[in-house]
Amino acid sequence: MTDVYSNIKNGKYENTAKYPIGSFKDPVIAAERKVFYDEQARLDNKFYVDCCEDLGLDPKKGSSEKIFQKAYSDGHSCGHSEVYTHMGDLVYFVNEVVALLQKGD
Repeated sequence: MTDVYSNIKNGKYENTAKYPIGSFKDPVIAAERKVFYDEQARLDNKFYVDCCEDLGLDPKKGSSEKIFQKAYSDGHSCGHSEVYTHMGDLVYFVNEVVALLQKGD
C-alpha cells in the first residue's frame, strides 16, 4: 500500500526540473520546457496511480479517473493533500450510494 500523505510530505510529487524562462522560439529553451513538462506529467501520473492504489481503486478504470478529476478540480488549488482528501471523500460517498442502489433504495 502506498502512503500518499508521506509521499506528499516528502515532496515525491514535486517537480524539481527547472522551468526555463526565455523565448518560445529558442530551441534550447523549448527543449528544457519539454523536459519540465514531461517530468510534470510523470509526477502527475504517479500521484494519480498512488491515490488510486491507496484508496483501493483501479487506476485503469474510467470511474477512477472521473473520481480523480472531480477531486482535482475541487482541491488542486490547495495542493496534493487536498486533492487526496477530496478523492477519499468521493470514494466513500460513491461506495455508500452504490450500496444503497444495490439494496434497491
